[in-house]
Amino acid sequence: MIERIQLGLHESQSLDGSIGYRVYTQSTTLHLGLEKPLLGWGTGAFQTVFAEYADKKFMKIAGAWHPHNQYIFFFFENGIIALSLFIALIFSITHLAKRQDDFHPSIIYCFAATLTINSFFNCSLWSGRESHFFIIALALLASSYQPQKTSSLIK
Repeated sequence: MIERIQLGLHESQSLDGSIGYRVYTQSTTLHLGLEKPLLGWGTGAFQTVFAEYADKKFMKIAGAWHPHNQYIFFFFENGIIALSLFIALIFSITHLAKRQDDFHPSIIYCFAATLTINSFFNCSLWSGRESHFFIIALALLASSYQPQKTSSLIK
């Protein structure tokens, strides 16, 4: 296990291998996103814009479908507005858990944590398999919402 950690550290510093590719892609995407921070480059622009600016070495390795980070991806394509809305979505999920009465809130907290953490390492809402899971799970959790019961007023 120590060897894997050392390999990962080496790859991240030398920009070799899978980890190096991700570090390069994320840092380049963030840098490009800062050029158009309010509205971003536009939905679907990542492949074209990244290919134009990226080191050709990385384009030959795997191409570039997305930056392996949902936060940076939203920021790059749709700016700070989309990034803010995505973060607001995550906070609304946890707010939903706080307001649950009948449904166990720990399931909703686990869902929010999974989406939050996974989005740092992948584009959770870009990949078909993952996005279907998160969208369906979010819809099921939202439909299970039961407002806390309030006691009736004493007349």
